[in-house]
Amino acid sequence: MHSCFFILLLTHVSDFGEKIFNNIIAMSTEELQDMESRVIEAAKRVFVRKGYEATKMGDIALEVGISRTAMHYYFRTKEMLFDAIFGQLMDALLPNIGVIVGEPTSFLDIRYKLDILNSIRKLARERNIAVIMSLHELDLVQKVSDMVACVDGTTVSHIGPPEEIFQGSLVQKLYGIEEKNFDSMLGIMQMPGNKAAPNVFVIGGGGAAIPTYYRLQREHIPFAAGILFENDVEYPVATALASKVITAKAFYPMEEAQLEEAKKILAGCETCICTCENFGPYNMLNKELRRFAEEQGKLK
Repeated sequence: MHSCFFILLLTHVSDFGEKIFNNIIAMSTEELQDMESRVIEAAKRVFVRKGYEATKMGDIALEVGISRTAMHYYFRTKEMLFDAIFGQLMDALLPNIGVIVGEPTSFLDIRYKLDILNSIRKLARERNIAVIMSLHELDLVQKVSDMVACVDGTTVSHIGPPEEIFQGSLVQKLYGIEEKNFDSMLGIMQMPGNKAAPNVFVIGGGGAAIPTYYRLQREHIPFAAGILFENDVEYPVATALASKVITAKAFYPMEEAQLEEAKKILAGCETCICTCENFGPYNMLNKELRRFAEEQGKLK
């Protein structure tokens, strides 16, 4: 059975996490005493640059400046190399580890989760120690950890600070889910929406339509959303749940072409829900869209 989970390294030691990570990524030239160390250091650089999965042994050999055959004398597989790197990390951490915690927030309500996590952070800060914690709750991983190790089955696939781990589609690939079903920036899971032809058009913006999106998703009603700016707080929710999203470029005014596209889709819907109460210079076309829905007798 495929299982994925995170191990969090929490510490308040001054610059401790940064120093550890930098030591793992690039040690000084004086410390590279033999070829094995050179191979390990090259592997660290390539893993960071290309990612573990995309890295081949030939890439590391090229980085070292030796043949792949020669490198196999020191490390026969990529997994052995990664284990050596992870071993260095643990050797550096172990003298400072004060607490190891397994799933401390499971089955707790939000109040006690806050109490537990605040206590753990306080413990690390006041005692100047590191805390290792396993956790499945991704939103908490992102908020409380200083360093994250991603475990894919029995293999540590990635190590880094949360701002690097929660970028792009790394988490989605780790868990085998679609990119739109997890918001990496906010650490929020999104349930799949009904992607059939939309029956409802939702005019939103500024987060006002999010409750409507979730209600329609629960009722399995396919809907369209727009016109939304790419940097709108509700845009990630809309792209995950709506069957169609009419999008405007961030920091630019909405365009007539986007309005016409929205009108065309709205005309094919049974009803329209407008959650906007205020319209300004940048979203004035949504006001026109609302007027169009009213003229069509579809405004709910």
